[in-house]
Amino acid sequence: MKVLKLYVGLILATFFLAGCATVVTQSNEQVSSGPAPKFQECLDMPDDSRAQIREQLACMDASRKYWSNVPSDWQPIEPGSSVMVDVATEYYPRIMTLQGKGRLAGEVFDNLKVVMPSDQGRRDAVIRAMSRYHVEYDQFDKAFRVTPSRLMSGPYSKSSYVSFQGLLSEGRQSVLLKFQYYGSNWLFLRDASVLADGVKYDVSFDDVRRDNSGGSVWEYAFLPLTDQNREMARAIASGNDVQIRFRGRDYYRDVTVKDKVKEDIGLMLDALDALGGS
Repeated sequence: MKVLKLYVGLILATFFLAGCATVVTQSNEQVSSGPAPKFQECLDMPDDSRAQIREQLACMDASRKYWSNVPSDWQPIEPGSSVMVDVATEYYPRIMTLQGKGRLAGEVFDNLKVVMPSDQGRRDAVIRAMSRYHVEYDQFDKAFRVTPSRLMSGPYSKSSYVSFQGLLSEGRQSVLLKFQYYGSNWLFLRDASVLADGVKYDVSFDDVRRDNSGGSVWEYAFLPLTDQNREMARAIASGNDVQIRFRGRDYYRDVTVKDKVKEDIGLMLDALDALGGS
């Protein structure tokens, strides 16, 4: 009897696996039969019923499977631009992947066109910088709110860093340097020193903000982008070995500035120059 049950179980398992293989084969054939829709097209599908939700999920799955196997197709982000984007991804143009590094939301890019300078070289500098920061468009001020990237895998997540934050528009800049200490113990931050390839820059903070969560603390302060602070930012961006010493009431913490952070600072400085203003 046990042998009979085992035999029947093997037969049922065989039919089940064969059925799964058939579904996978049909799915692959459907994907390979022609270009699958982009992810945004799937999001735009109706989702008022369970059947429609299933169709939407199947669309997303087909989109992912198809576009993940399509070779990159790098095209200028706009005519005459040296900034190249991969148009052969499932998220394009909703999210554009730039050649090298950086991503830019299509909505942000559309709004950038309104405030960017006409010169293509200056436009490209702004585009590259915006692709490396978290950007939100303020339609009332026709300006962009810029903060460090919020990617969990990025160098700003749960980290000590220096970066930019503020508002950007053509001919007007309200951008500050942000210094943030992150750790498990309070420093009660007062000032900091930057050591860029042996050249030292000292800064002090008048208004330090503090917060904490889950056993971690972070303290941060902003500095105006004066000529001296801009010089320091350029030194950080171009330096090979850049260290920051965050000083508190009784203790200090040394941090090495990561290469991506240096690149981001350099790109934003180029964008500030391209947009003009003071």
